[in-house]
Formats: sequence, C-alpha cells, structure tokens
Amino acid sequence: MTNTLLQRTFDDIFGFSYRKGQQELFEELIRTIESEKTPRFIVRLPCGYGKTEAASAPFFAQYLIDYYPLSFRMIYVLPTRALCNQIFSRFLQWKRKVETLTGKKLLINVHHGAALSDPYFISDITITTLDQFIYCYCRNISVEGRRKFSHVEMAAGGIGLSYVVFDEAHMYSSYTHALMRRMIEILYRANVPFLVMTATMPQSLECDLFRDMDVERVEYHDKGVIGRGVVNVSFVHNNILTEIERYLNGQNDSVLIVCNTVRQAQDVYNRIEKMKKRALLIHSRYRVNDRNELEGQVTKSIGKEGKGTGVIISTQVCEVGLDVSANLLLTELAPADSLIQRLGRCARWGGTGDAYIFNVENTAPYDEESVRRTKVYLESDKLDVSDWDSTTKFLNVLNSRIDEVSANEALRRINESVVLTRKFPEAPKVREDEDVALYIPQTQEPTKPITWEELSASIVHVPIAIVRKKASELLFLEDKKAFTATVRYSKWRVIWEWETHPLIINGELQISDEIYLGKPEAYDVKLGLVA
Repeated sequence: MTNTLLQRTFDDIFGFSYRKGQQELFEELIRTIESEKTPRFIVRLPCGYGKTEAASAPFFAQYLIDYYPLSFRMIYVLPTRALCNQIFSRFLQWKRKVETLTGKKLLINVHHGAALSDPYFISDITITTLDQFIYCYCRNISVEGRRKFSHVEMAAGGIGLSYVVFDEAHMYSSYTHALMRRMIEILYRANVPFLVMTATMPQSLECDLFRDMDVERVEYHDKGVIGRGVVNVSFVHNNILTEIERYLNGQNDSVLIVCNTVRQAQDVYNRIEKMKKRALLIHSRYRVNDRNELEGQVTKSIGKEGKGTGVIISTQVCEVGLDVSANLLLTELAPADSLIQRLGRCARWGGTGDAYIFNVENTAPYDEESVRRTKVYLESDKLDVSDWDSTTKFLNVLNSRIDEVSANEALRRINESVVLTRKFPEAPKVREDEDVALYIPQTQEPTKPITWEELSASIVHVPIAIVRKKASELLFLEDKKAFTATVRYSKWRVIWEWETHPLIINGELQISDEIYLGKPEAYDVKLGLVA
C-alpha cells in the first residue's frame, strides 16, 4: 500500500520515479504517524537528489487518498527570496496536477519581504523565508511593506496546525542558526511535525542544532557514487582574476564562475568583457525585477531545459537558488559546505566536468578558520564529489557551532514578542548583518509617489555596513537629507511617498531599517549596484 501510494505520488504529480532516499523518508514518516508519534526528522541527501519532492510527497499523497494524518497545511521555509520564488513555481505545477487528479482546490502562496501574500499562514501551502516565519510567529507582521503590530496569534496558530519543512538548513550564519534552533525547540515541544533538510550541514552544526532533541534521521546510505556526473577537482594557488583568461581560452560550452563577493564578481565580468566574450552576471544586488529577468536568462543558458552554452558569473546566489549545470566551474576558495554546493552545479545531470578552486587573499565574507581548514584538506587530500563518503568527510572538516549566548538571547526576544501583551513587540533580529532596502528609481522623477508594487519591484538589499560606508554614493540626498518611504492612504489604494530626514545628527550617521531612495547613477543594469 505504502509503495503503491508513493509510486502514484511520484509518477502522477512529480513525473518521475522515486529514489531510495525518497522512499525511506516516505516510509519512515508514515511509520511514525501510525505509531501515533509526531514526525521530527533531519534529512541529509545529496545536491540535486530531489529533497523538495521527498519532503512534499507525504503531504501531496494525503490528497490522493483523501486522508490527512500528517496535516492539512504545509509551510516550506527557505533561506532566500529567490529560492522561494523558484520553489513556488515548482509547487504551482504540482498543485495543478493534484487539482486535476482529485478535483480538490489548493491555495498556495509565497510570503517574503517582496511578496507579502500570506502573513497569517492560512494557505494550504505557504512558501516563506526563515525571516518571515519568525517575524510572523512573533506577530511582527507586514502587509504591503507596512508592519502591523498586534496581539494576534493567527500566524502562530497556522504554524501549530502545519507540517513545517526547513529546506537548505545549512545556509545561515551561526547567529541565525541560533534563532532557528530556538524555533525548532518550540515546534518540538508543541508536537508540530517538522523536517530539516540539508545536503551540506557539517556534523558539528547538526549536533548543536538538535541537542537534547530526539529526532529521527534519514540519510543517503548508498556507498560510492551518488548518481551524478564525474567532476575533476583541482586547487589553484593563484587568484581567479590573474588566471581567468587562461582558463576561458578552452573549448568548454558552458562555464560557471563563482566569486565570494559582489565586487569580485563585477571585476571578473569586466575582465571577460575586455576579452570580447559574452557573459551574464548575477548576484544579490540587482533590482528585484532585473534579478528575476537575469535568473530566466541564466536558466535558458545552462539550466536543465536550456541551451547548455554560455558563461555565467555569480556569487553565493548560485549555491541554492539556481538549478544549473556547467562543464567548467571556476570558483574562489570558500568553506567546504559552500564549495560542495558550487561543485553541485558542475556536471549536475551526468557526464564529466572540470572544477578549479582558486586561492583567495581575503577570506571575506567567510571566517578565516573555516577557509583555512578547507584549504588544508584540498592541498592534502583528494575530493570526489560523486562519492557521498568523500563528500561527507570533506564537509566534516568544518567546526561550525551555534553561539549559545546568541541562542539564549534569541529565545528571550521570541518569548517577549509572543508572551507579553504589549501592542508593539520587539521582534528578534533574524540576520546578524542587517540589510538596508534601497529603492532604485527607473523614472525621471525619483521622488514621485508610487505604489507598493512599483516600490518592491525596484528594491535592492544592501548590507547596512556598506550603506554607512558609502552613504553619499548610494543615497539620493537633498541638502544633506536622505529620503525614506512612508505610507499615505488614498481613497482606493495605499501610496508610498518620500519624506526627508537629516543624514547626520550630532555628528553621527543615521541609517535605520527604513526604505531609502537610492541614486539612479549608483546602479547599472548589467552590473547591478556598483557603488
């Protein structure tokens, strides 16, 4: 019965046959439910294995038999907005198939900072970021960019009645992992079913994340080959800029270049432009609409249904946000977990690929110790990313831990937001390095009133440290005053207008979490934010 239902789910909804790890998760989850226990799982499966389908299959299978022992709702939590959008498009396809097969209607929404569609988590399926998951639990709710503070636990109630999946769970800082751990503890104690999925979480971090919790484990058990192409990995002691011309003079049809910072990626793009080669650049500092268009171009170039040709330059955004594959990967040295994600974009669907890892002088944005441990391994041992044992050994050179002080402070702030009855709760800061939202206007009248749709489509998120350092280059100023967006109500809709505020008060630069008006000249359509 279980295997038949699993086969129907994969054949009729996902369109392919299930794999061994997907089958194991499905059977273990059903066994847990039948034993009247709450499903709580850590799932470790390789890059490109089909973790999303593995997590979704038990939920969709309920609709095929019209029996819902797991939950009527699913909340799918991801680290980035771009990944939410990508996964949302896949869920929409599966939703239509379920509706055709069963005649039932499913409500599915994506909820993140640029698409605030389901703040109370009342859809059948909500795809959201960890930031919004925590904010909504703490009743720090935003609608059309406006925060709505109230002692309304609708979102918390929605979470309590859902099956919660944390995908790409390794993709956070130590600080954010502390918050994530506290949220998992809350779900654990409330008997909310959850899955935490990862391909590249080091063992040290996993131990910290689930300390004192009895969670079940599903992991890739096949020895040897994972079931993907063969990648020849080499470490290069020179930096990527000095070597780029030599490595691009070959006959590779598809090339993916991954840099650790936006500035380095822009420098590599400019170098390749001087070589008269065509390339696409993609990173996190584009306007939302430009970023969406670029992702489409990248997918058409080296995506699964693409032409299979092109030169793509990227940053960490390629590690989980883009389902692409190249014959040649050129990447800067990064911690082992990031490198495995990048290497997973080389010969992803079979064949043979070559990957060159270039040394770096500056380890930013990563900590020096993680990069050092990774470099020592690459210089002394062989890495075979088509072998799960070799991949796991490589990942476990990292000693990633959760900061207990941060974790305890996070729990205090979450408790205060939820338990105390004050109207304006103090929401926990989800990211250690806060971003500032810059609106980069596309019109000749940058200060004219705009709608939320217009505003959100042209926002670029920039680390607050960079804005403080380059405020005069990035911000649209008038008489040393900055412009921030504020809500005005018209008869039929919400309008955003611009107010001016002194940039410097008592000799100190004033930058907050408002939406700022940015300079149009600080942005280039090809390069993104250039200041």
